[in-house]
This record gives sequence, structure tokens and C-alpha cells, in this order.
Amino acid sequence: MRVVHGNRGFCSINNEAVLVEYLRRVHGVKKIAIVDTDVHHGDGTQDIFYHDPDVLFISFHQDGRTIYPGTGFTYELGGPGAYCSTINIPLPPGVTDSGLHYVMDNLISPILKDFEADFVVNSAGQDNHFTDPLGEMLITAQGYAQLTEKLKPDLAVLEGGYAIETALPMLI
Repeated sequence: MRVVHGNRGFCSINNEAVLVEYLRRVHGVKKIAIVDTDVHHGDGTQDIFYHDPDVLFISFHQDGRTIYPGTGFTYELGGPGAYCSTINIPLPPGVTDSGLHYVMDNLISPILKDFEADFVVNSAGQDNHFTDPLGEMLITAQGYAQLTEKLKPDLAVLEGGYAIETALPMLI
């Protein structure tokens, strides 16, 4: 496992990296997919697994040209030994449930099927919600519920979400 030094943003400890290492060492899991549904690009997770062909990292997020951390572009595809194990899907501000599900059905699901992961983790950011003050996406609680049904993760890890009174109570 590669360690990224320094805290650049919202996370001090990468929960998914710790989980992947645990699954590998304790349970012998080989192929793991991480689907990051946070409004921000999962730059730390991408950095850690950029050269690991056995971890598929998919991040859909608001376009990095419009929101922090300014990364997550389509040309960021993984290192030479892990090319195409990193998939970034930058979305324009204003994407709704229908746009999100189009991406899920036509891009993310086929990639996951081809990868044949032994374990799927959802970095379940809730800051794509239309009431969240940091992002400009328009996803509803029902949109998240349908996304989770389609993704069928083995584990979901709550990531960002800053609409404490308007969004998070509906999602719990």
C-alpha cells in the first residue's frame, strides 16, 4: 500500500485504503472496486491506488475545474502497470438524478462487470445532494437510493455531506 503524505483537503485518514489492506491481509480478497460518489474527486484514494491493478477506482464528481480539489480528469487513468484501473468521470454542475443514472447504467456498471471485483466499496459521499452548500449537483435522496440499489456495494462508507439539516436526515 502506498501512503500519501500530508493532508490536502477533507480527509486525514483514508478509510478505504485501510479497509483494502485489511481485506487483503486478513481475508485474502484479491480484486477490489471502489466507487466514489462524492461531489469532490477522491484524489487521495486515487493517489494511493494509482499503480495497483487489483484495485479499480471509479470516481464520479463535479468537474474539477469548478470545485476543490481541481483534479479527477478523464486522462488520469492509472500508472503503467495499472492503466485503466482508475476511471474519472467529471460531471458538469447541475447534474440531476437522470444524468447520474445514465452514467451509472452506461459507464460504471459495464466497467464493474468487466472488472469482476471480489468486493465493492462505495465511498458514499452525500454532498451531491441538491441542498448541499459545497457542491452544485442536484441529486435527490431517491436518486441516491436508486444508485445504491444499482451499485449493490458490499460496504458503503459515509464520506462528505454538509447539508446537516436538509439532506443527511433523509439519507440515514
